[in-house]
Amino acid sequence: MLRNFSIKKRLWVNSAVVGAAMLVMLMLLIFQNAKLTELTDISLEISQLETEILVLRRHEKDFLMRKDLSYKDKFNKTIQELNQVLTALEQDLMANGIDTSSLKNFRQQTAGYQQKFELLVSTAEQVGLDPKAALYGALRDAAHQLESEFKQLNNDTLMVSLLQLRRAEKDFMLRSDMKYLDSFNAEFSRFKSLLDGQNASPTVHSAADGYADAYRNLVAGSQKIGLKHDEGLMGDMRKAVHETESSLKAMSEKANAAMQKATSSARFLAFTLLCYRDWE
Repeated sequence: MLRNFSIKKRLWVNSAVVGAAMLVMLMLLIFQNAKLTELTDISLEISQLETEILVLRRHEKDFLMRKDLSYKDKFNKTIQELNQVLTALEQDLMANGIDTSSLKNFRQQTAGYQQKFELLVSTAEQVGLDPKAALYGALRDAAHQLESEFKQLNNDTLMVSLLQLRRAEKDFMLRSDMKYLDSFNAEFSRFKSLLDGQNASPTVHSAADGYADAYRNLVAGSQKIGLKHDEGLMGDMRKAVHETESSLKAMSEKANAAMQKATSSARFLAFTLLCYRDWE
């Protein structure tokens, strides 16, 4: 058909075709650049999630150090902010055809982390956020009750034994080591035998048993929280955070792969567009 056209018309048709092709490629290039911008936003959102996790860890550690309930409020506020980022990220991933399974895992992991933190806070409240509260307060009151009942006995050997019990109590609070519970139990058996030898009244025996129960309850509560960073609820929370790291890494890898693919496509279109322009 073009053979019937004059040279001038052929050149005009050829220019029109080339121009249309360049226009199409230019539109595709614009689209790819927009896609690259969206993928950059996705990477920034993933980085923001990493930051939010670090902030949550800081609130957790601050609570454990200071036993201040204001850090519970800060933790929950940060969780809300994290969930907002998650919602936006999920929409962006789906819009760009990126797998969201890692995001779903991350959402479940952070929800579990929040539940464990709430359990940690409630357990800490049961143990006592200060020396006069909850199990700490009960132990303090029981110790004072025993000392009050004990004065009537006026026995140096019993006094030394009682001091050994109080020492094991304080050592556990300072060092969070179960060996001090063993020391306490051994000394308490000796203490009870000494009370029997002194024909101590039932009131004194009751005060002694109440003190021992209060101490053991405190130890059990502390064990539930965790005597070390990798034990109890602290260990559970540490494990939960480590699981989020693997999910964040997987999300980053998928986003980076999509970014590399989009970058390659944009470079190819730009190169092709340049070649067409030079050819023309």
